[in-house]
Amino acid sequence: MDDEKLVDTSKLKEGMIVKNYKELCKLVGEEIKSGSAKKAQVYNWSRFFDFEKQEHKNSYAILKIHETPIKGKPDRGRPSIYVKDIEEILLDYLSRQKNYSDTLTKKKWMYILGMCNISFVDIMHPDESNNFQLGLIIGFCKRKQWYLNGILNNILRSLKNKNLISWTTKYVLYRYNEECEPSNEELQTIKSIENYIKRIMGYDTIKEIFDAHRQNEYYKRISDDTKQALKCDALYKRIKITYCADNVPPQRTKEYIAKKKLEVNQKIVDTITNKEYQDAISPIFTEEYWNKRLELINTYFKITPETAMDEVQINEQQLFYEEDDIDFVDITDDEQEI
Repeated sequence: MDDEKLVDTSKLKEGMIVKNYKELCKLVGEEIKSGSAKKAQVYNWSRFFDFEKQEHKNSYAILKIHETPIKGKPDRGRPSIYVKDIEEILLDYLSRQKNYSDTLTKKKWMYILGMCNISFVDIMHPDESNNFQLGLIIGFCKRKQWYLNGILNNILRSLKNKNLISWTTKYVLYRYNEECEPSNEELQTIKSIENYIKRIMGYDTIKEIFDAHRQNEYYKRISDDTKQALKCDALYKRIKITYCADNVPPQRTKEYIAKKKLEVNQKIVDTITNKEYQDAISPIFTEEYWNKRLELINTYFKITPETAMDEVQINEQQLFYEEDDIDFVDITDDEQEI
């Protein structure tokens, strides 16, 4: 049976984008299948590595490669150690919002759920500085964000499957000092600009642009063309999450939620630190290098008991097309073709 087979992950890397199912089969050295055999195959893969399907695409992001296969029935590659606590934090937050709903950028949701600290949310956009050191820091944070993306995705999937929430990704325009939702015609213009910029740069996929290290140019062009075409000051994406069950979501004490945030955050920091340590086992990585990595983790991801108790206060205005929210992994039905 497929769920008994070993999977060769030697050609996979965390953060890798694989073009489609056939390419993934090729990388792990397995034949292309269909129907129930394909489902069993994909199910088995999740014992060896975590992956997520990219929004409206056939490509897949490799989130985490397990050192040893998960025993028993895997949870579709989802980091279940976070699910219960983060679900509780999210539902408590929604219970305090008007109409049990809120709309924020992806990184701000991560902050609210205890997955990172405010420095991670506020880190400067690469186009705003030519500082080499800042570029390295941003690169570090973006690589770790692949991991956080997977966690957030799994939480939304879990709660949606329980019929507790609904969610949608929304474009927001900032025009004449006010926020507004684009019309259907404007949405089509945005999509056309994205495809046009991609084409004139000579690429078919976002992965190719990132591989060529031209993502800053790509997003700046989209931002400039969109501002001109739609006569707006900024364009960005948010995720709207709404509690949709019949009963009112439960509210917890501030101290209880702070404790949950600290527990979630510690698990995430431990995982990131362990991964960095594994990567650092090499003669070229000195103690100084390792200490700098630990400093980055503490600066951008670790929260304190004081910040866990703080009310959320985030500046909502975005003055650029926020690339971190462009390729948010879509929550799709488990039966959808991989």
